[in-house]
Amino acid sequence: MSDAVRKYAMQYAKEYGEEQKQVGIQAGIQAGIKQGADNMLYSLVQDGEIMPENAAKRLQITVSELERLMDEAGYHIPLGVL
Repeated sequence: MSDAVRKYAMQYAKEYGEEQKQVGIQAGIQAGIKQGADNMLYSLVQDGEIMPENAAKRLQITVSELERLMDEAGYHIPLGVL
């Protein structure tokens, strides 16, 4: 491989790596925002501020899926609500 081709390949790899790094950072930010919003809904359900059906509707999932996700995140639907 010639020196010019090697330099071009290294520069391209560096630029591509930086671009992919930014894509990954943005994906992480978006995932964090979603997780925060989901946890807020879980907290409101656990505190009895909103009904599980309303939270599930906002998340576009079933109530049983909401219950499973809440449990995985350390939240619980209050007894007698379901």
